Amino acid sequence: MRNDENAARETARGEHSVELSGHKLFAVTGVRSVTSFTDRQVEIELDGERLLLTGHDLAVKGLDLESGRLTATGNVLTLRYSSALPSPRSLLKKLFK
Repeated sequence: MRNDENAARETARGEHSVELSGHKLFAVTGVRSVTSFTDRQVEIELDGERLLLTGHDLAVKGLDLESGRLTATGNVLTLRYSSALPSPRSLLKKLFK
């Protein structure tokens, strides 16, 4: 089975995979969207969680939301997962309780 087919299947099930090669080449499947990126960080939305990639000279080299695959290059320092952020409506509800 080809990698594209695997990525599409993982995305459909909400799964993802992360590959880091020599702190220089990063690939992830299961990507829903890229919410922000700079040369120092890339914030990736997965199914129900976010992945924050930080480093130096980061560049998104490929993004295919149809297959859910992102590739990036640069000097990768950290990968950090977090829960999906609450919706703005629920945040406002908490503020004005």
